[in-house]
Amino acid sequence: MLAETLQQTLSISDLEEGKVDSEAVSKALDSLMESLGRIRAEMHEVLQELSSLSEDKSSSKVAISLGEKLVQLQQEMSQFKDSYAKIRPVIRYFKIKQGINPDSGTTITSHPVVSST
Repeated sequence: MLAETLQQTLSISDLEEGKVDSEAVSKALDSLMESLGRIRAEMHEVLQELSSLSEDKSSSKVAISLGEKLVQLQQEMSQFKDSYAKIRPVIRYFKIKQGINPDSGTTITSHPVVSST
């Protein structure tokens, strides 16, 4: 993941002075995107497993399985967070260079959820 690509948190001065390997940054961003995709897929699997529970399944087996998946998911999310923290200055730098507020993010809008049942 990013830890192998970039060993330390980047600074804006490092970027401006050309001390940053652009190939390493590109690989780190690609790695973050792949990691986020895996995390989303695993979260989806956990939710599907929860939604498909039936009374005939052994609750202890399901609890153990879900517990293991959730521990793994928590570890992956922690690694993602650490990696994102290292590359965040790069993202902020490029937002500033493009004239975008570096603190702006994706705007979340609420929408009604229609139940299929």
